Amino acid sequence: MCCAMKNLYVLTIILVGLATVSFGQTNGKWSVGVGYTPSVQSGSTFGVYINRHFGEKWQVGLMPFGWFYGYDNPGFTSLKSNSLGLNLSARYSPFQSKIFKPYLYSFAGYGYSTFKYSNPTYLIDVLTMDYVNLSLGIGTEIAISKGWSLDANLGYLGLAFFDRGYDSSPIFSVGVLKRFGKTE
Repeated sequence: MCCAMKNLYVLTIILVGLATVSFGQTNGKWSVGVGYTPSVQSGSTFGVYINRHFGEKWQVGLMPFGWFYGYDNPGFTSLKSNSLGLNLSARYSPFQSKIFKPYLYSFAGYGYSTFKYSNPTYLIDVLTMDYVNLSLGIGTEIAISKGWSLDANLGYLGLAFFDRGYDSSPIFSVGVLKRFGKTE
């Protein structure tokens, strides 16, 4: 297990340990947050969540994201790649307890990737790809303190590249959310 994954597990355990009896997601109609997704194909994805809540069961939002990966083997091959995009997201929470708020989620959006390769036989080759993505899954918010929660989810991600086919993989994300604003 790599060092980054160990740190992620330790952070998750600490945040779950800090969960309190009072669920922090009962106030406000807006939430913002950040999330981290380790990639199955290597690299890391970071997202920002901006959500509008419609009661305690439904929320919709925007999720700008970035994926970053780099590999360098001096004298052989190097690769630097990234992807930027924007997703529209939706969540439905059928019920909540004082600590947990399980949900079903989906998101769909557009992304643009750049891959920059180099090796001794050719200096630089740049490949770009446009794609649309779709993900479905389950997750839970875990109360940390009033208005703050840990967010963890597991799902399946499909990518449809405009000119290069289709790819899919399971995904896992962890993040932190803050809910704010006055309820109506």
